[in-house]
Amino acid sequence: MENKVGYTRRNWLVPYPQVSSFEQLTQELYKRALEDLNRAHYAKGVTIAELWEEDKKALLPLPRVPFEPVEIKTARVGKYGKVTIQGEVYEVPSARVGEIVLLKLWWDRVEILDRNQQCLGTFPRQYTMKAKPIDWKGYFGIFVKKPRGARHATMYRFLPEPVRNYLEEGSSSLYRERLKFIHALLEEEFSMDLIAMALEKARRHQSVNSALIRHLLYQISNSNKPLEELNETYTPDSVRQYNPRINVYYLLVPRAGREGGEITWPERL
Repeated sequence: MENKVGYTRRNWLVPYPQVSSFEQLTQELYKRALEDLNRAHYAKGVTIAELWEEDKKALLPLPRVPFEPVEIKTARVGKYGKVTIQGEVYEVPSARVGEIVLLKLWWDRVEILDRNQQCLGTFPRQYTMKAKPIDWKGYFGIFVKKPRGARHATMYRFLPEPVRNYLEEGSSSLYRERLKFIHALLEEEFSMDLIAMALEKARRHQSVNSALIRHLLYQISNSNKPLEELNETYTPDSVRQYNPRINVYYLLVPRAGREGGEITWPERL
């Protein structure tokens, strides 16, 4: 096994593959591994692919439950909703302060579970250099409970500008009401980006209220969905097929008079 690792490094990683992500690197190495199957074994004189086919005859069936290559750890949630493990800090605002949580450490991500095995969040490992998602629903749950401290929260400055402007326009009581309203929208599974788009559109109207924002949210989120065909069967055929006769109605239209452009009305068409 150690010799094969050295062979792989010398032959597949020199020179360095030009890739932009770990996923792309995995695909490139997999491609080179498949190509290497056509190489003849240095001692047996047959290809690696032929030897692999012989080996497969002696393999045992795979287990029904996939193996999870993870490390299990526990940690306590700090007073600021943060968990520290192996020098890495993860923010879990949806967890209770002081709660003991279970962490499943994958090579590329961390899953944080509560004591009932419910997932509180999944985060990329910090060394993977991926963008860190923000649990806005969890943070707004805290903001609603402590509205005075919301503006001083670390994540508050990362709010989209339309959302921050919407919150800070008006009195302190209106500020608290709008915090609750945004939290309610997040609870309904509207994303923060979608809410920001709706608020940006709402600013074009003279008055901005919750009904208008909800209307714009549904309009944006359903803009690409085709309208369902209306197939109602309650209207009788006599009404469906009715073709009105216009000539039985007295329709009046204006007509210029003969003197001074005066307008008169004919008695009937």
